[in-house]
Amino acid sequence: MSVGKPIDWRKAAAELAVRLPRERLHPAVLAWADAAPARATWAAGFSGGPDSLALLLLLWANWPKRRRRLRALHFDHRLRGAESRADAAFCRRVCASLGVELIAGEWPGNHRGASEAEARWARMAFFEEHGRVVWLGHQLDDIAETMLMRLARGSGAGGLAAPRPVQNLPGRRVHVRPLLTLKKSEIVAALRAAG
Repeated sequence: MSVGKPIDWRKAAAELAVRLPRERLHPAVLAWADAAPARATWAAGFSGGPDSLALLLLLWANWPKRRRRLRALHFDHRLRGAESRADAAFCRRVCASLGVELIAGEWPGNHRGASEAEARWARMAFFEEHGRVVWLGHQLDDIAETMLMRLARGSGAGGLAAPRPVQNLPGRRVHVRPLLTLKKSEIVAALRAAG
């Protein structure tokens, strides 16, 4: 993130969509999105990191008719002090610039020493509470990382399955992962090039 001149996030979103055109997103996600009901609200998990930033910008740029029904979900695990607060402030600025509703939540209580799995569970519970359709910024490198973690834990074949681009869940909930076709390095390079 550059210091100095404020970023025009609408312009950055349009530029990012040129550098990572819609056709680069996962084809199963594109098919699902084209068939999704027009009145459905879409929620994007937004940590403020490069993957979730790219996700939000690409949703905003590629589906302009959905902007009024697009919201961002930011969950503060309260594990990194001032850094966590800075992430939340960054998310507020981006969403305000795009005109996207931001729903922010935080993990109540003290969770020092919490495992990554516990933090993920808390975040996903927050997402479930605030969105039936939740878009997630998982990308290609996350697949390998997840498989290595699961192998280390001794997961069976079911546990080794890669994150699905469109995952139907109980209660007619859906998780959507359009960036599974992109490497993190591609996403970061495209964000930098888009300003």
